[in-house]
Parts: sequence; C-alpha cells; structure tokens
Amino acid sequence: MSVWRVGMEAVCIHDGLWRSTITGEIYQSIVEKGDVFIVARVMKRPRDQTSLWKRTFGKKAIYLAFKAFPDTWFEAVAFRPAQRSNSEIIARIKACRPARKPVEA
Repeated sequence: MSVWRVGMEAVCIHDGLWRSTITGEIYQSIVEKGDVFIVARVMKRPRDQTSLWKRTFGKKAIYLAFKAFPDTWFEAVAFRPAQRSNSEIIARIKACRPARKPVEA
C-alpha cells in the first residue's frame, strides 16, 4: 500500500539529474529539490533499466504524475509528502462545518 493519493502535495527531495522512464536518457529536469507539486496520478509498476535506482531493477516501485506535468512519471522515492504546519491544520479544523443540520424531535 502506498502513502500517495491523488491531490496530495509532494515535495521533491532529489538533488541532481533525472532519467527518462521512457527513453532512459539523462537530462536536467525542471523539477528541482524543494519544489512542491500536486499529485494527479499514482502508478505501481516494476522498475526498469531507466530507473534512478538501478540496483532495484525489476522490483515494484511507485510512480507519480503531477498536475503540472500530467504526462510525465516521476519515481515516488524522489519525493516526500508535504507537511502542513500545526496552525494551518488548526485553522482548517476550525473552518469545518457540520455535514447536515441536526434533526429536531
């Protein structure tokens, strides 16, 4: 089971070059360490020879596509879920409203 869900914020923790999951070509990506993206799709499949982590070739890996790059897949190990501050979480809880009005007898 993956911790990743559509709509989550992902922070890039990978510092360096990227490898295309289609061609295997190494390139400098527009995704840099510290960038935050919204997850649009999550996929689990075996790592192939284009993986950033070749020693795990053939093992299942999680891949993420983001709203900013819907047709590009990134290995999830290069990202971490964004942490919300306590004040932001408290503000969201305080802003919640009941789902429906209580029934009066």
